[in-house]
Amino acid sequence: MNLQHRAALVVRRAALCFALPALVYSAGCRSNCDLVERQNHQLEVALRDAHAEVMRSRAYNEALEHELSTVRTVPPPERPLPEVAAQHYSLKSISLTRQTGGVNTDGHLGDDAVQVVVEPKDVDDHPIKAPGSLFVEVSEVNTEGNKRPISNWLVAPEQLRSRWKSGFLSNGYFVTLPWRTWPETEKVRVAVKFILPDGRTFEDEKTVMVKPRPHAQRTTLPVDPTDGPQLDTPLPPPRKLEVPPPVDGPTLDSGTRNLTPASASRDVSGDPVSVELGTPQTPK
Repeated sequence: MNLQHRAALVVRRAALCFALPALVYSAGCRSNCDLVERQNHQLEVALRDAHAEVMRSRAYNEALEHELSTVRTVPPPERPLPEVAAQHYSLKSISLTRQTGGVNTDGHLGDDAVQVVVEPKDVDDHPIKAPGSLFVEVSEVNTEGNKRPISNWLVAPEQLRSRWKSGFLSNGYFVTLPWRTWPETEKVRVAVKFILPDGRTFEDEKTVMVKPRPHAQRTTLPVDPTDGPQLDTPLPPPRKLEVPPPVDGPTLDSGTRNLTPASASRDVSGDPVSVELGTPQTPK
């Protein structure tokens, strides 16, 4: 083997010695990169879950703060109680909330009343406990869209004042009104008028669904005293009309056509009196 051939062999071996570690390093680097990418993906998922949990906790804390602000005796200036706000802010509008609809109070099939939830709002669209009276009218809606009034109520201010409720979902007047006439359809239209002491009126209406009660389970609805007077005793029997006796007609004289009117007269008092007639003559 000549010197040139040996030199070439040495060069090849040296190149192989240098290339082998590079190949091993590149394979290890590729596996390390895959591991790093998987770890980064896991960290991103964990970070996303942690962010979502933080947002849920923040929303829950805000809800608790809102609930707590409604029961504080001294409310913060930026969130006054509805009672306090009604003394300083003017009523702008009212709205029927989602809680408005048919309710069952006696446990039988179907709804025996309607719940009306009215939320008065100020100029900033915040609920306020504004004083006033409430007029409610409910009409059933048939398949053609025609409305037929079936019940109406008037809630006085002193009655409405005690119906205010503050809750997590909504604040407003919660009024439960028993039916005056049983509804026959599932769709009814609820119309309300909120009347302030100064005479201003605010209106809203909403179509809601109810469950009509089967006819076999319907009871006699109580009569409202404002519908009209009730008769405690039955009406007296009709009086029998006294008819005076008929007046006798004229008598015919024999052989003549002269008519002689029968004698009949009345006394001064106006009561009918009987008159004796003469004996009829026999013809000759």
